Amino acid sequence: MAMQATSLDRRVRGAKILTYEDLVERGIVKHRTTLWRWVRDGDFPPPVKLGGTNGWLDFEVDDFVARIAAKRARGDCCMNANGSPKGEP
Repeated sequence: MAMQATSLDRRVRGAKILTYEDLVERGIVKHRTTLWRWVRDGDFPPPVKLGGTNGWLDFEVDDFVARIAAKRARGDCCMNANGSPKGEP
């Protein structure tokens, strides 16, 4: 009997890998230093390694953006003037 795929399994199978350049193009981050600070602080999902290249799962990045949008909708300002997140997104 085959096991049913979990929601996460389905998300991973359909995932696209985003590069740093994709993140910049989407307007998520402007500087690598900011990106790595967010990753270090646990505010942004860690990258997946593909050979010698870093990439981010699109659905994890989308979840990050959704958390920021939800905080903003509640009236919680969540970004500093330089674009870095204030506290947990």
